[in-house]
Amino acid sequence: MKRLIILFALTAAAGGCAPGYRVQQVVVPDLDLHAVRPHLATICVLRPQSFGFLATFLHFDNGHFTGATQGAGVYTCHLAAPGRHRLVARSDNDAVAVVEARAGAVHFVKLDVCMGPDRLEHVAPQLGWAMVQHLQYVTTTRTAEDVQPPCRHPIDACPTHGADLARAPH
Repeated sequence: MKRLIILFALTAAAGGCAPGYRVQQVVVPDLDLHAVRPHLATICVLRPQSFGFLATFLHFDNGHFTGATQGAGVYTCHLAAPGRHRLVARSDNDAVAVVEARAGAVHFVKLDVCMGPDRLEHVAPQLGWAMVQHLQYVTTTRTAEDVQPPCRHPIDACPTHGADLARAPH
């Protein structure tokens, strides 16, 4: 009986730690990268490599959750207002990049999963378009509103929580 109670408690605790999102692969992206958006930019995070394929990364733009990537050979995109955007890819550690988004443009950033700190790196548009042809688009369905913000140490690392940067529409 004691084992049954302990097993039930562990099962309940594990269920309480389940993430509030679900990553899905889709055949047709819900965002047409070739559509002209004169007042918005498109930002795409590419994850081409197979290293670290088991890790799930949560993606944030100026502190707003924009999606997640899980596995290798995938990418995700979101619309953003023109201006400066602080992108964060969060897993065991944070990878950060700043993008100066231009209206009507598509910006590509590649997530490099490494043994040390992970990296978000800018990708030239020509290379980004070529890479997207070989990647699977993923979308994220949120099932909870409390996705963790990108600042692990809000007092030291992110005193403004991105308030000084332009906010992207969602």
